[in-house]
Amino acid sequence: MNKRICIWIALGCGVLWTTLPGGLSATSQPEADLLDLVEQGSKASSDAVTSGWGKITVASWGRNWDGGVQESETVYAAAFAGDRFRVSAVRTFTRNTLGPNEDLKLAVAAGTVWRHEAMYDPSRVTIYYPDANAANIFAERHNGELRNISPRHLGLSEISGNAVLTANYAELDGVTCILLEGRYERDDGLVTFVRCWVDEERGFVLRKYQVFAQDNTHPELVLLDETNVEVRDYGGGLWGPKKCTKVRYREDRDGEIRKWSETTTTYDPGFQLNAPVDEQQLVLDLPSGTKVYDKVLDATYSVP
Repeated sequence: MNKRICIWIALGCGVLWTTLPGGLSATSQPEADLLDLVEQGSKASSDAVTSGWGKITVASWGRNWDGGVQESETVYAAAFAGDRFRVSAVRTFTRNTLGPNEDLKLAVAAGTVWRHEAMYDPSRVTIYYPDANAANIFAERHNGELRNISPRHLGLSEISGNAVLTANYAELDGVTCILLEGRYERDDGLVTFVRCWVDEERGFVLRKYQVFAQDNTHPELVLLDETNVEVRDYGGGLWGPKKCTKVRYREDRDGEIRKWSETTTTYDPGFQLNAPVDEQQLVLDLPSGTKVYDKVLDATYSVP
């Protein structure tokens, strides 16, 4: 996947276009032809995007092991061009309830606001926390947040190279898509199934993505992850997400499969692709006096 569209992953969606990992096999020539079509079409769609900017809102809901629930909303102002992008983020915690065995001191109170600004380029990431007047600088992919924006395959990336794919046309909410299905069995008996609906007519956008699992404990198929995407026309023949909703299900302490988290990413109607982006939109200038923890230089210093 091209780095230029990794901003979508960083902001909680990660489903603009699907790409296929190498080494996968199809069960027939027509299916192989469809796989080639998806691979080539998705690459052409991603290569066509060079820049963009606008507002993105991410609403998240999550459950923890002890029954507590946390909700928050994060508003991003984002701009990207080529391999570079910059975001300003404001996260507001709207709910935080604790389970019976959780430590109250670990809770983030409802109404708490976290802010940060970040600048990413091919060599490093700079994250600035204005409320603390402090910043961290990392080499690329040296922290968890950056792993989410690194170039990686989407959709079928969790299927290893010896998995078998099937590809067929299928209807999804009245839209004809290419349905890709993969199956992978681990040595410990866990079987993973992935299903992806790719919209050929709308720039090979990934419209729906599901992950199922099956093992000795759960002989029936268990849904673990599901992402649904509403798309829109960004102009110039470019299609992308309007809203993405990702739900995860996990086994709770009592052995029941429950909804574990839900993340909804909404792209503002004014969000633009291939719009002009000037240098100032991509640069993060640290204010004087900022305390910097620089992992690249292995140094701590203050900005003059």
